[in-house]
Amino acid sequence: MLILHFAVTPLVGSPYRICKALSLHEGVQSRVVVLNPSLYTNSQFDEDLVWEQDKAEIIKLTNDADILHFHNYVNLDTKDFNPIDFRKYWNEGKAIVRQFHSNPKLISRMSGETLEEIQTCPIPKLVLAQYHERYYPSAKVVPNIVFGHSSYDSRENCKDEKSRICYSPSNFRSSRSTRWDTKGYPETIKLLNRLKRHSRQQGTPVFVDIIENVSHTECLRRKALADIAIDDLGTGSYHLSTLESLMLGSAVFTFMDQRVLQAIQGVSGQGDFPALNIRLEEAEHIILELLKQPELVRLIGEESRQWMLDHWSPEKMADIFLCHYKEVLKDPKKPFAPRFSTQTPASHYRNIELYDGVWKARQSYWPKELPPVVKKTKSITGNFLRYLGMR
Repeated sequence: MLILHFAVTPLVGSPYRICKALSLHEGVQSRVVVLNPSLYTNSQFDEDLVWEQDKAEIIKLTNDADILHFHNYVNLDTKDFNPIDFRKYWNEGKAIVRQFHSNPKLISRMSGETLEEIQTCPIPKLVLAQYHERYYPSAKVVPNIVFGHSSYDSRENCKDEKSRICYSPSNFRSSRSTRWDTKGYPETIKLLNRLKRHSRQQGTPVFVDIIENVSHTECLRRKALADIAIDDLGTGSYHLSTLESLMLGSAVFTFMDQRVLQAIQGVSGQGDFPALNIRLEEAEHIILELLKQPELVRLIGEESRQWMLDHWSPEKMADIFLCHYKEVLKDPKKPFAPRFSTQTPASHYRNIELYDGVWKARQSYWPKELPPVVKKTKSITGNFLRYLGMR
């Protein structure tokens, strides 16, 4: 089976990792085409085929492929890969799937499709087992894939005797600024500063590593040294960072709402996902207590890594994709059956609005936002210090 993936951006390496995992299976070849591989200038990800460099090979692979796997903004009418005509392949009966890594509003903004066109797109749909799934009722839920990264130094090789906490935000927006496209940067930085101060006071000083504007390889190297990793404590969804740090053997803090936990169980078959499900509001107290128990933190990290190896291995996660591919190959024009409905006011409230309401209600417990002028000044100062290598 030959699967050819198309993506406009690297999508933090997700399509590449899917291909790598699929190719572990005998008789399966999977390749990925990226239109703009240099989008993340400071976080270069592994790549396979680049459109402008490998055009002739890509056109041949498109003809030969058993499955075309579109990612995010790519649809039947995408012209970025001319002379490839995706709609022609669809009309001829080529098996195609479309995977979503973002919420529909972002997809609409980037692809030019309306929200209705995204939902009614006839291609069988896949969606990540994160917050996104609630917006795509007719999509099959699939995992983000991570590998073992055994080549990185472990915490045992770190000479620093203090416990280490890492935080690797992909953007610097506040928790209140947007529903999903945030890692709660200013709120989490305040939390980490309090942790440093209070951990000294209780006699358990901690080293905090804020990982910003580095390559993905360097980010993983530093994550591997962390006893505790912090992901997104605000929105209600884990991210790739959680999976990476669990696989690297850290105790991971992130907040996951009930829908996200259900999605995780759906792809893993397990109800005991090892990330520590903690909100921003209570994180300081819980982490300070854990810092008093470094051996417990180490055991949590070890069990987290073993859980990932047992239940979220690349081979097992690739099986999920292969299962969906086989269903599409049987009947390429048949969409997947809806998992739930958001068509009535009640169903829309249960599946989406309820969680949005909880998120809004929690904001009264979060640190107050700075006035715009102060925020702008701090941002300019912070950028200058980072440019000088002093932050």
